[in-house]
Amino acid sequence: ERRVMDWHFANLEYGCAALLKEVSLPYWNQDDVYGGFGGAHCMIKGGYSTVVESLGEGLCIHLNHVVTDITYHTKDHGVDDDQCEKVKVSTSNGREFLGDAVLITVPLGCLKA
Repeated sequence: ERRVMDWHFANLEYGCAALLKEVSLPYWNQDDVYGGFGGAHCMIKGGYSTVVESLGEGLCIHLNHVVTDITYHTKDHGVDDDQCEKVKVSTSNGREFLGDAVLITVPLGCLKA
């Protein structure tokens, strides 16, 4: 019986994205009442990574590059027009990438540290 209860607790923590001791009883299910997504709850076949992979199709994505600097220039900084409003990313191996935007995919705790 304990294993079944533990499974239900873990499943509820998954749904709330928090430990049960951190969930407020009056508000734990508020998305169903106050405008969450309509319809039945579901899981995506193959996991949520399939959504991310689909969004990334056709993009030039560089993995495993240690970023040492991110530089962003606007017109008022007096830079050439070809680099204006572009983002330059410098890496530890000496490579530089120029783009319209940068997507950072590290946990919030790492950014706060």
